[in-house]
Amino acid sequence: MKFFARHSVRGPEAPLINGLLQCIICTRDKALEVCVWIDLRKSKALGIEKMINNIASFEDAGELPQELRNVVAVAKQKPNRVQPVITKPGIGKGLDVVPLSEVEEEEVDWLLEPYLPIGKITLVAGDPGVGKTFFLLAVAAAVSTGRVPQFTVPVEGQEPVALPPAQVLYLSAEDGASDTLKPRFRMQHGDESRLYTLNAGGSGYSMSQFQLLDETLTKLTPRLVVIDPLQAFLGSKVDMHRANEVRPILEGVAKLAAKHHCAIVLLLHLNKSTKQNAQYRILGSIDILAAVRSALLAGHDPNRQDGFALAHIKSTCARRGQSILYSIHDDGLHWNGLADISADSIIQGAGRAVGQGSSIRSGRVVEAISFLQNSLQNGPVPTAALKAAAIGKGISVRSLDIAKHETGVIHTPDGLRGKWTCRLPANEEVVALPSLAEV
Repeated sequence: MKFFARHSVRGPEAPLINGLLQCIICTRDKALEVCVWIDLRKSKALGIEKMINNIASFEDAGELPQELRNVVAVAKQKPNRVQPVITKPGIGKGLDVVPLSEVEEEEVDWLLEPYLPIGKITLVAGDPGVGKTFFLLAVAAAVSTGRVPQFTVPVEGQEPVALPPAQVLYLSAEDGASDTLKPRFRMQHGDESRLYTLNAGGSGYSMSQFQLLDETLTKLTPRLVVIDPLQAFLGSKVDMHRANEVRPILEGVAKLAAKHHCAIVLLLHLNKSTKQNAQYRILGSIDILAAVRSALLAGHDPNRQDGFALAHIKSTCARRGQSILYSIHDDGLHWNGLADISADSIIQGAGRAVGQGSSIRSGRVVEAISFLQNSLQNGPVPTAALKAAAIGKGISVRSLDIAKHETGVIHTPDGLRGKWTCRLPANEEVVALPSLAEV
């Protein structure tokens, strides 16, 4: 009786349905023992006649009361109504299951073992200015030329097996292709003809457009896909803090990663909380971390003032790897080896780097932020002119990049395939796919 009480039935069918249920329960105490249930969505699965036969066939059913027969007669006179369905356990197809003994075991292929599995989704999260984009462009450059990033000095006989050169799809909503992606990619000696990015102009793209992404992956056959940042491509109607809205999109993207046998990497920022565990600093629903198969958290190297680190905070396909150390200089990204550094230490290191541990650098970034706000307060400014003006005031390109991230500066083209400009945060539309060599 409690089972039916939890389900409220409303509408014109309510008297019919409630009357039928009351008859079943009141006339047969044993009906509850056989788990009688109702499903209004399957109106054609069993008709009223067969339902009555099923009830009558129960042991010790006895004669059906006249009240139940009257209800059935009403139902026959109004066939357009939604009919309730009563079944016994075991009737119907049920879930599509298979014994584990019939599942064929597969080995995971790696783009960068154990950090970036192929055919899966990987998450890279961190605050602005810690080199997430630089890191992935270095990996992309290696993929485009058939190299493997060397974090440490290779041991003879243990060199990683290089894969053939492959295409890379890099979807960025924050960094300009001409003034950021291309120079950084070139610094890492990548093949520009193999890296594809979003063209300037056109309609906006969201990750819920699975067919569009599927067609693009079929056309380019990339080995690496980067979505930077995730929240910019979820779409305006998706709340990234709600698991029920984010999970279906991530599941669709995961299926495409498996179908096209490519590694898909999502970039995310961290929230502003300083008291949470490192895993809960990731922006959005914790379900994002649950949905990916590997996750890396970027931050400052606590043992090196000018260094950064990537902690491997989740790995479903292999044992978690050591933290990757790197630094960024005028000639690009340099690998500094591997170390056992926890994600919490990296987060704490970030606090020290911005605070008293690096007051000189913090002052330069503050100066760059002030420069950007003053320069862009009246509208967009050509990116090249903005960069030249910053250098003229003694602001380094590195400090300018960090300031751009912290202020949310957006790069947009001045007309279709025109020169790029910088502006303060606003809505942006992106799409199309030119090769980086065409930029």
